[in-house]
Amino acid sequence: MALQYVLPTREFASLIVSGEEPFEESVAAVLRILQSRSAAAA
Repeated sequence: MALQYVLPTREFASLIVSGEEPFEESVAAVLRILQSRSAAAA
C-alpha cells in the first residue's frame, strides 16, 4: 500500500512524519510547521 499511495506523493508533502520516531517528537514537528505557517499568514 505504501508503494502505491505514500511513496509517489511524498514529494508533495511539506512535512513527512516517519512513524518510527517517538510520538511526542512527531507531534512537536507538526505543531512547529503549523505555527510557522500561521505566523507567516498573519
